[in-house]
Amino acid sequence: MKQFFSVSLAVILVAFSLNVAKAVAVGDPLSATPVADKVSALSKLNILRNEGSDYRLDDALTRRDAIVYVVRLIGKEPAVLADKSRYASLAPGDVDPSADFAPYVGFAIEQGIVKGFPDGSFRPERAASEREFLTMMLRAFGHAENEDFTWDEAGKAAFHAGFVLDPAYSEGFGKTRFTRGDAFHFLYNALTVAHKTNYTIPIQELVAAGTASREAAAQTGLWTNIHKRNSAEAPTVDRFGQVASATFPEKVHTVEQLKLDAITEKAYYDSLEPPKRDAYGGLPGSREALGLTATGFFHTERLADGRTVMVTPEGNLFFMLGVSGAGSIGDTYTLVTGREHIYEWLPEYSADSPYATAFLNGHKDYFSFYAANKIRKTGKPFDTDEFHKETIGRLTKWGFNADGGWSDSARFIANDFPTVRHLSPLNHLPEYAIEGLYLLDIFTPGIEEKLDAVIRELVEPYKNAKSLIGYFLDNEMSYYRLAQELPGKAASKVPSKKRLVDLLKEKYKGDIEAFNQAWAAEFTSFDELYESPLRLATDAAAADMYDFMKLFAETYYKTITDIFRKYDQNHMLLGDRWLGVTMLDPGLREALCSMAGKYMDVISYNYYTYELDLALLEDMYEKSGGKPILLTEFQFSSASQGLTRGVKIVKDETERAAAYRNYVEQAAASGYVAGVSWFQYLDQATSGRWFQGYDGENFGTGLLNVADRPYKEFLDAVMQTNYDIYDLVLGKKTPFKYAFDTGQSAGDGVLNIPAAGGAVVIDGELDDAWAAADPVTLGIDDLATGTDDGGFGADFRFAWDNDHLYVFAQLTDKTPMQNPHSGADIWNGDAIELFVGGSDVDTGGAIKPLDRQIILRGSLVDGKPYGHWYNTDTQSPLDIAVKDAEGGYVIEAAIPWSALNVSDPGPGRELRFDFGADNGDGTGRIAQLLWNGVDGNHVSREKWGKAVLTDAAPKGIVEIPRTTGVVIDGELDSGWTGSAVKLGRTHLATGTDDGSFGADFRFAWDNDHLYVFAQLTDKTPMQNPHSGADIWNGDAIELFVGGSDVDAGGTIKPLDRQIILRGSLVDGKPYGHWYNTDTQSPLDIAVKDAEGGYVIEAAIPWSALNVSDPGPGRELRFDFGADNGDGTGRIAQLLWNGVDGNHVSREKWGKAILR
Repeated sequence: MKQFFSVSLAVILVAFSLNVAKAVAVGDPLSATPVADKVSALSKLNILRNEGSDYRLDDALTRRDAIVYVVRLIGKEPAVLADKSRYASLAPGDVDPSADFAPYVGFAIEQGIVKGFPDGSFRPERAASEREFLTMMLRAFGHAENEDFTWDEAGKAAFHAGFVLDPAYSEGFGKTRFTRGDAFHFLYNALTVAHKTNYTIPIQELVAAGTASREAAAQTGLWTNIHKRNSAEAPTVDRFGQVASATFPEKVHTVEQLKLDAITEKAYYDSLEPPKRDAYGGLPGSREALGLTATGFFHTERLADGRTVMVTPEGNLFFMLGVSGAGSIGDTYTLVTGREHIYEWLPEYSADSPYATAFLNGHKDYFSFYAANKIRKTGKPFDTDEFHKETIGRLTKWGFNADGGWSDSARFIANDFPTVRHLSPLNHLPEYAIEGLYLLDIFTPGIEEKLDAVIRELVEPYKNAKSLIGYFLDNEMSYYRLAQELPGKAASKVPSKKRLVDLLKEKYKGDIEAFNQAWAAEFTSFDELYESPLRLATDAAAADMYDFMKLFAETYYKTITDIFRKYDQNHMLLGDRWLGVTMLDPGLREALCSMAGKYMDVISYNYYTYELDLALLEDMYEKSGGKPILLTEFQFSSASQGLTRGVKIVKDETERAAAYRNYVEQAAASGYVAGVSWFQYLDQATSGRWFQGYDGENFGTGLLNVADRPYKEFLDAVMQTNYDIYDLVLGKKTPFKYAFDTGQSAGDGVLNIPAAGGAVVIDGELDDAWAAADPVTLGIDDLATGTDDGGFGADFRFAWDNDHLYVFAQLTDKTPMQNPHSGADIWNGDAIELFVGGSDVDTGGAIKPLDRQIILRGSLVDGKPYGHWYNTDTQSPLDIAVKDAEGGYVIEAAIPWSALNVSDPGPGRELRFDFGADNGDGTGRIAQLLWNGVDGNHVSREKWGKAVLTDAAPKGIVEIPRTTGVVIDGELDSGWTGSAVKLGRTHLATGTDDGSFGADFRFAWDNDHLYVFAQLTDKTPMQNPHSGADIWNGDAIELFVGGSDVDAGGTIKPLDRQIILRGSLVDGKPYGHWYNTDTQSPLDIAVKDAEGGYVIEAAIPWSALNVSDPGPGRELRFDFGADNGDGTGRIAQLLWNGVDGNHVSREKWGKAILR
C-alpha cells in the first residue's frame, strides 16, 4: 500500500546569507541535510563552480546549465574536455561552438541524454522545466525512455530511482515553477544513486575521474557513510556474512568448519529417507485407488467426495509442497560499495580472484557471502548448474516436491522437477498499467494484440514440458486499491475509468440525479464524470465499485485465458497470487473468486498468517465454484541467528517448526487447499538484498543460512509434515495444531472516552486536561504480530471535545523512537495506530469508505513529527507532539473529527474503534500490539472494538437530601424528595450493552440510615440466583462508601464498605452482601418487579458504614452502579463515577455530600 504526502519547508541558508523562504524542493523535508550543506557538497565535488556568492537558488535553471550539471554529476566532464572540439561540433546549430557549454551539449546529444527540439534547436537559454531536468537525469543514469519511464511520468521514475525523496512524486506530483535550488536538491540526492545498467555511483566516479579528491568526497559525509542517509546504522557483518554480534550453535568461525561441512553433510542428507513418490512428487498408486487419469500433464480432477485436487502427469494425487527462490542465490547478494566498513572482510574484485563468481554478474558493488562460503567450502568457483542440481536433491530429501516460483524454471524443467512459471504481462507491458497501480488496464483499446505477442513468446517454448505445473498470471496486483483510487482518475489517461463511468451510466439508466443521490455527488451530467475525480463516500458507491471489480476481473481473466489457450492447451492457469489483504474484504473476495473460478484451473493466494482462517479459505473455495487453492507464499522467521526481520516473526526455531506444521497440516486437511509454497530457500543477505540498496530486506526465513547450514530443528518438523502429507490430504491423519500466543479473537471490547477536562495542549505532557482519562495498557498479551519479550508496551489515554479526538500514548520501549519512514511506510517502525469508523458501528466486514486509519510516527525526522492517513486520498493536518521519556517515549495528538467523518460528537456517540502500537528496531517493525483487533485491521473492521464518548469523569459530587421518613416497600413515596441520577450506556464500565439497560438512582439519609432507591430498566429483569460474595454475577446494584479520608484516592481503606444488593428474590427473600469486612450487618431491602424492569429499595445503617457523625455538610467518598445479568452471569456493569476495579481501589470513586 502506497499513500503519499508532500510538505513545504522554509530553509534558512546561513552559509550563504540568503533567506530561501520560497519553495526549495518538495523532497527536502525527507532529508536531514540542510540546503546549505547540499550546495556545499556539490561545490566540493566540482559539480557547482563559479556560481556566485548566493548560487541564485531561486532563479530558473537554463537548459545549458542543466546539461553541464548532469554531465559533471556522472563524472564525464574530463572525457568531454579531452575531446571538446569534436563534442562542440555535435551541438545543434543554435549553440555557438566556441561557447564553454557547447561540448557538454554535444556529448549529451551523442549519449542520448538530451534530444533537442523538433526543429533541431537546443535553445540553451530557455528555462528547463522540472520534467525536462528529471528526464535528462534519468537518461544519464541508464533509464530508457518509453521502456523504463515515459515523459509524462518522469517524476514518478525519478522518485523510484532515488533522485526525488518525496513519495508524492510517485503519484504524479510535480512542480510548476522549477528553480536552480530545486535542481541542486535532485543533484545531491543522485550522488549515491547507482546507474541502472553499469551500477556505478556518481560520488565514486567523480573521485575515480579526478574531478574531486577523495578527501573532498569524504568531507561531504557521503563517501564512507552512504548507508546512513536512508536507514539506521547497519549491523556489523562478520567475514562469513553472519551477524557479528549474534551467538548461536550453528555459527561458523573458521574456513576449516566450512570445509568439514562439505564432508559431514553427505552423511546428514544420506540419512534422510523420504517416502516413495511418483516421478513428479505424487502419491504412488493413487491413480487406481482414486480413479484418476494420466494425461501426461499436471491437471485437476474431482474426487468422488466432491473435492477438486491436482493430479500429476502420471495420474496420481498431487499436493504441491513448494519452495520459492529454490536454486537461486539472488537475495543473498548485497550492496557492499560505500559501506565497506561494516564488513569484517571483503575480497578485492578482479576477474581472476577466487571469489569472482561471488560478485553479481561481475559487478564489484554486489557480493554474495553465501556464494563465497560455497567457494570456501568446495574450493571451486560457484557453479549455478551444480547448485541447482544440489537444490533439487536437498528439497527431495526434505519432502518438498516443487519449485514454488521466483526461480529459474527452465533449469527445473531441464531436470524434470515440478516447477511453475509466471506470465506477469505487466513486466512486459508496463506502459499499460493503470496509473499509480500495479494493475494491467485491461480496458485499453488494442491490448489484446499486445498480450497475444507477449503470452505467445512466453508459453510456446514450454507447451510440451511435462514437469511444468502451470502458469501464474501475476503476483500481488493492486486489486484492493482499485475501488478507492480508480474513481479519482481521468478517463483520458486511464481507460478503466472510462469503462467505470460507462457502467455507472448503464446502472443508473442515464439518470444523473439518481447517481448523485447514491454517491453523495453534485454532477450535472455523466459526461462530467469521465475527467472528474469521484469520491467514494457512501455504501452505494462501494457497492458500485464491487460491481465494477467483477467486470474488471472477468474481463482480465477471460482475456488472458483466451489468448493462453491459443498457444498452450496442456498446462494449468494457477491464478494471480492475491495479496493477503485482498481476501479480507468480503465484497472484493466475492468479485475476484467468482470470476477467477470461471477461467482459472486453480486460484492462488499469498497468505502470510500465523493461524489459517479456514472459514475464509472455505468461502474462497465455494465462491470460486470449487477451484482448489494454492497458498503460494508463507513464512515464519525467528531471530535465532541474529536476523530480526520477517513477515511473520516467531519466538525461536522451536516455534518456527511448530508454525510450519500447523500451517501446512491444517491446509492439507482442509479439503480446499491443493498446495503451499514456503518463502524462501535461503536466508536473505545480512546487510539486505542487493536491489533495495542500503535498506534491503534481510529476513531469516531460509531453509539454509548464509553458511549453507540447514536449520535442522526446523527441518525436522518440516520433514515430519511433508512425509505425511498425503495421509493428511486423505484424512488418514489428524492435523497438528499449535496454539499461538499472537493474535486475538476479540471484537467486542468497549472503551469509554471521556470529555477532556479543559483545553488540551499538544505538548507531550500529561496535564490536567487528561485527568478524566484512565489509561488502557497494552502489553505482550495484546501481541498481534511479531515477537516481544515483554519489554514493549503502551499506556493509551483518549479524550474528546467538539472539534477533536485526542490521544496520549506513553510507550515503554528498549530502543525508542526508531522510525526513519514517512508516507505509507511509517507502520514499519516505532508508531501508534488508530482505527475509527463513525458509521455502521455495529457492522463488521470490510473497511467502510468513510473509515479512517491514522498512524502517528514515534520519532522525529528533521525535528518534525508526522502522521499519515489511510483509506483516503486526503492527508488532513494533525497536531502531534513526540517526546522522549524515561524508558521510552510519548506521543500526543489532536485528530479533527471532520477528518474522521464524524459530524456529531457528543455524550453517547458510538464509534467503531481500535488502536495499537508498533515497535521498530531501526531496520523495521518487529512487533505490533492491538487493543481489540488483529493483523489485517487496515482492510477489515471485523475485529475492531467500539468506543463511546462520555461526559468528563470524575463527575464530581452527588448531593443527598435529608428525609423525614422512608418506608422500605419498593414504592417511591413522599419520603423521596431528591431527583434521580441516571446511569446508561455511557457509564458502561465492563461488558456490553445495546442501550436497553439503565438505572435511575435516588439517595436520602436520616440520623440512622443511608437510603437508596433504584429503578432499573432491564429486558431480562431479576436474573440472579446467587447469594454470598458472588451476587455481583447477575442483576444487582452496588454501593461504595468511605467515611474517612474522603479526599484520598488509592487502595480501598479498612473502614470503607462495598454493599451489593441482589436484584432478585430467592425463596421469596431479598439479599444484600457486605464486602471489605467479615461482618454481614442486617439490611432492610425490598425488591419488586416493575414495568420494563424492577426496583430495589434499601436502608443501610450508618453504623455498619463506619460513619458515626451523619449531618448536613458531611462528605463521603462515594460511588454506585448497577449490574445486568442474563441468568448465566453478569453481562454488563454501569458505574456512576468509578471503573472496573472499584472494589479494590477508591481512586475513581466520586463524593457525596449530605444536605
